[in-house]
Amino acid sequence: MELAGLRPAQRSDAVLASLAADAQRIGSPRPSGLRCFAAATPEGICLTAPARVADVSRAGRARRLAACVAGALAVAVGLGVPRADAGELDLEAASWRGFVALRVVTSDPTGALELLPLSIDEQGRHLDRMEPVAVVIPPGSLDDTEPIEADWLARAELVARLDGFSGATRLDPAVESALASYRVLLDAHGPGPEERAAHDDPSPERRAMRRILRRLDGMGKYGGYHTEFSHLARGFPGHERALALEAGEALLRAGLLAEKPSVGQRHVSLVAARTDDIRRLIAGGDVDDPELTRFLRR
Repeated sequence: MELAGLRPAQRSDAVLASLAADAQRIGSPRPSGLRCFAAATPEGICLTAPARVADVSRAGRARRLAACVAGALAVAVGLGVPRADAGELDLEAASWRGFVALRVVTSDPTGALELLPLSIDEQGRHLDRMEPVAVVIPPGSLDDTEPIEADWLARAELVARLDGFSGATRLDPAVESALASYRVLLDAHGPGPEERAAHDDPSPERRAMRRILRRLDGMGKYGGYHTEFSHLARGFPGHERALALEAGEALLRAGLLAEKPSVGQRHVSLVAARTDDIRRLIAGGDVDDPELTRFLRR
């Protein structure tokens, strides 16, 4: 399939048709040549697999395929072993035309895209009778995505960063043992009771604050363990990302977050002295700070 010479709309239609056709083959005994499309984005790379978001959410072969390509992307980008006490994950789950997609920020998308076919081949050898292949397409071809929740992604990324194979039915015992050290990090990216409660909050503004605080608290982002300010919007749908960043600014003004100046970037962390206030807001949505009250009433 020659995609580079097509107009963007034609290319998009051709990629969509290929994904749909390959998704139908996942249930066959030994599907080979399952095409996974990758393209550079303004921030890094987007990779989409022939697995519908709805099918991946139900686990099974579609999820194993998604986990496999997530691991391959982590390897191609060169993500190393994260800190167990305050590490942070880098892959972000998204949807492209109903198919699962993965986005990652990298300063060298060209180099990562050159390695991606090799890493998909290596990770794919440990899949259960499925053979994914990488197809690199022109930059910008996969920019139109929407973030989604994916409680499987954190484990898939971590396995690959610990030198394991994310789509394997059974992990190497050494990798399985190492995963135990990252329980806090995995829980921070999973839909625990507090996360579900935050999602049900009727106030979009308070919901955004609670979700941001819950994630940072779960990862131990206090004091010297900080994160990029732009990462506060991770996991939010496209139409809520601006709101998430506004919530982050409100949390800074209220003193629940502190900013650490960095060259070319903004980094923030939770304020340890406000831990009780932070966890009270996470748990029940209590707001008694004038800055947060103004944000809620905007």
